[in-house]
Amino acid sequence: MNGARFLALLCLVMATRWMAVAAAADAPAQAGGAGEAAELTEAQKARAVEFMSSPIASRRQGAYQAGRRLGEGGREVYREILLRAQTHHRSRLETALERAGRGDDLGTRLEALAEARAETMAFLRTDHDKDPGRIRELDRMYAGVETALRRVDSAVGRRDGGGLDDTLAVLAEIWVELAWCDGRSITTEDALEEGREQALPEDVLARESGEEKVLEATAALEAAHEHNSAQRWASRQQVEFARILNTARHVMGLAPLRLDERLSEAARGHSEEMRRMGYFAHESPVADHRTPAQRVRNADFEGSFAGENIYANSGGGRPQSAYDGWWASDGHRFIMFADGPDTLGLGISGGATHWTMKTGRKSGR
Repeated sequence: MNGARFLALLCLVMATRWMAVAAAADAPAQAGGAGEAAELTEAQKARAVEFMSSPIASRRQGAYQAGRRLGEGGREVYREILLRAQTHHRSRLETALERAGRGDDLGTRLEALAEARAETMAFLRTDHDKDPGRIRELDRMYAGVETALRRVDSAVGRRDGGGLDDTLAVLAEIWVELAWCDGRSITTEDALEEGREQALPEDVLARESGEEKVLEATAALEAAHEHNSAQRWASRQQVEFARILNTARHVMGLAPLRLDERLSEAARGHSEEMRRMGYFAHESPVADHRTPAQRVRNADFEGSFAGENIYANSGGGRPQSAYDGWWASDGHRFIMFADGPDTLGLGISGGATHWTMKTGRKSGR
């Protein structure tokens, strides 16, 4: 007999013994009426608590089944046993909380990131009149936010929770059974949701909330990268620029932008027209698409227009050079780091001499 089979058999035997205790307790109740209270010795109760305190799920489940077999007359006895088991698991929870918090400065790192982002975003959205010295200061501040984000990511990546989730899951089982004793029926998921906030200290809940937001933001960035890379119509330069911009927006705590074909068509048309007609401006000399908003409407973009940036490089530009040019120009930077948009259009002329970037918001997102 291998170890796994032996363990399973042992669990079954132990659970059967506890159920036999419950059956014996049922007998007086049946003899004296369904409402009679079941009686168990202290040794039997202690054995039941031992089963419910086990790290082995099959032992706990066997104990719960046996407890319910005590019937209506045994609910108070069952409740008493459950409360004792809950005390044991709450003690385990305290130990898990100590382990989870030992050496864990995620909360401090999250606060430092939030402060760095707020300070840098205020400076980023200030008109510096393209002063090179101020732009260098912005570069320095942005690098500080990158460092703060890396510190948060490393703290999130190395935390194991100290067994919190496992302990809370077992407590949720107890809460389900206590609800049954009260005549209520709830799922383990509902019990966990109801009991989690009561079981965990506020600082732990805040830390977990912050960690969840970090993971959600990272997942959103990865999803946007995946979406943009999968657009068969998009060129390598368009995808690369979207990656550069979205990574920077993620650093600053902003949602990523998804490339859109029609918005990019409107941008490409303007870039080609500027190259062909020899001008560099947001306003076109052609009446039918004079303004950026007109060009977006003409392209049948299914959303609202937000902003437009243009860039020119006679020698041919690259995604990073276009981004750097707009980063150093106040109004263009404001458009790249606006809160509202969720969609990106990028159009590049032949020879990559003229670039147009458009942002918008898709309806229904």
